[in-house]
Amino acid sequence: MSPDIASALRQAYQLPTLIGGGAADGASEMVSAAVERERTRLQRLLVDLGYLDAEILVTHTDAAIVLRPVLGQRYRVTAVELRGVRQSELERKVVDDLAVIISDFVGQPATARIAGQFGRRIVQTVGARDFALAGLGSVGWSRSDGAGVTAVVELDMGLPMRFGSVVFSGLQRLQEEDLHRLVPFRPGDRYEQAQIEVLRDRLEALNAVNRVNISIEAGEGGVLAVDTRLREAPADLSALRKAGPFGLASGIAALAGLALARIAAAAGAPRLRPLARVNIACVLTFAALAAERLVSFLA
Repeated sequence: MSPDIASALRQAYQLPTLIGGGAADGASEMVSAAVERERTRLQRLLVDLGYLDAEILVTHTDAAIVLRPVLGQRYRVTAVELRGVRQSELERKVVDDLAVIISDFVGQPATARIAGQFGRRIVQTVGARDFALAGLGSVGWSRSDGAGVTAVVELDMGLPMRFGSVVFSGLQRLQEEDLHRLVPFRPGDRYEQAQIEVLRDRLEALNAVNRVNISIEAGEGGVLAVDTRLREAPADLSALRKAGPFGLASGIAALAGLALARIAAAAGAPRLRPLARVNIACVLTFAALAAERLVSFLA
C-alpha cells in the first residue's frame, strides 16, 4: 500500500482488530452486524482516499474473519462543475479567482480532504464581496472513462447583502460614539469581507482593547447586522502614580498642614491659623493634580 493509505488505516484501526464472539444465542448475528459495520467503514475510508471503486472482501476461516481491501485505481480530478453559482452576479475579479482555484483543483487526487479544502476556498472567494452568507452544499464525483472524475461542487450563494448598523458590546471605559468613528463603512454599503478586517485591525490597534470578536447576522432585505464584542484591557493604574515632584510636594505639604492644623485646634493656638490657609491651598493644588491624572487615566 501507499504510505498515505497505510497511515489512514493505522489511524482508523488498532490493527489487528478482533471482534469477539461466543456460543450464546444471537452471537453470530451480532458478529455479522459488527463485521458489516467495519466493512462499510473501511470501504468509506478508501473511497475518501480517492479509491472510488474500492471493495472489501470478507473471508471466513475457522480461526478468523478477514476484511481484505481490493483498491482498484485511484481517481484524479479532470474537471470541476460549479452548481448554484450565478456568474452574472459576480464581479470579474471573483470569476477570475474562481478560475484559478479550479485550475489548482484539476489534477489533484479525488479525496475527501482535498475536496473539502477546495470547497472552502470557493466559498471564501464567493463570500468575500456581496454574498456574505454563501455556503458549501456538497462535493461529489461524476466518473467517466479512465481514471478521471469531474468534481461537482454544490454552492448556495444566497442573496447579495449590504451592511447594516454596527453594535458594540462589552464596553466599560470606551465610548461607543468614539468607536463608530473607526468603522470604515456606512449602513447601505455593499458587503465586503475586507472592510470587516479593516474594522478589526483598527479596534485591535487600540491600547485599551485586548480582544475583538465580530459576527454578522442577516436581517430583512439583505441587510447585515454587525455585532462587535470587545474585551477591554485591564486598567493601567500606573498612570495615577505619576504625580511628579510638584504633586508629591503639594501632597506632603497638605498632609503636614492637616496634622499641624489638628494640633493647633487641640492646643487652641491662634498663631497657626495662617498655616491652615496655606494648608487649604496645598490641599486644593493636590486635588487639582489628582483630578488631572484621573481624567487622563479615564481618557
